[in-house]
Amino acid sequence: NYLASPVNAPIVLFRTSSHEESIFQEWRKLTHGEFSETMVPGHTFSMLTPPHVDVLAEQVAELLKSAR
Repeated sequence: NYLASPVNAPIVLFRTSSHEESIFQEWRKLTHGEFSETMVPGHTFSMLTPPHVDVLAEQVAELLKSAR
């Protein structure tokens, strides 16, 4: 029953191609700031395990580096 409220912060959605884009549409409504998507290999759970997690980690590191 939890309903999330939008935040005043950017949101980056790391997602895989294993789902249709339409299921991620609600994420856009959760920010008053910038919203972006970054594709990573694997699926919902395997993106967090080797070897896919290496790509995810590189993407997160690049995002944090550019935010400085």
